[in-house]
Amino acid sequence: MWACPTVTALAPPSGPVSGGTVFTITGTHLASAGVTFNGVAATGIAVNAAGTVLTGVTPAGAAGNVPVVVTTTGGTATVPGGFTYTLQTLPAVYVANLTSGTVSVINRASNRVIATVTVEKNPTGVAVSPQGNRAYVANQGANTVSVIDTATNTVTATITVNTNPRGVAVSPDGANVYVSNLSPSTVSVISTATNAVTGTITTETNPRGVATL
Repeated sequence: MWACPTVTALAPPSGPVSGGTVFTITGTHLASAGVTFNGVAATGIAVNAAGTVLTGVTPAGAAGNVPVVVTTTGGTATVPGGFTYTLQTLPAVYVANLTSGTVSVINRASNRVIATVTVEKNPTGVAVSPQGNRAYVANQGANTVSVIDTATNTVTATITVNTNPRGVAVSPDGANVYVSNLSPSTVSVISTATNAVTGTITTETNPRGVATL
């Protein structure tokens, strides 16, 4: 006869909506348990030999408090207080994947991919705003820049620039984004307030990398 699990605590009690938070549940009879956050399964579950400590990684979820349920062969237990998803931004790395038309989001604390964001064709350059709330991705094959909200890891705007955009940089004050366009050898200046191109600067042939001071 399998004993029903019990849960006494969950730490931390909150984490970002993007998921990727490493959590610990303490209790009893946790062996072979699965854990769900608002019905979505956590990953990387591991339990100590005594069945009293369980660790895992939260899935992505909507902002707000959600129920956390531990399930074993013996039954289920609900974590007191649940878990609260917040709109804070994790320290993360944004990687443009040229062939798949996506951006991988890596949690720097756990070195895990916590989200994959679909952008447009052939993303190359990517830069994050100084405030950490936006990532800007140059899509070489679509002649566009995708704007990613880093709190939710979703695309919130798509901006048309010149042909073959490659490099991206954000000004230190976060007011403008600069995108180098391989052809016709220009730099597009984008206002972050309006997500509109406000200027085009002609450069020498085939500009690629771009940086700001």
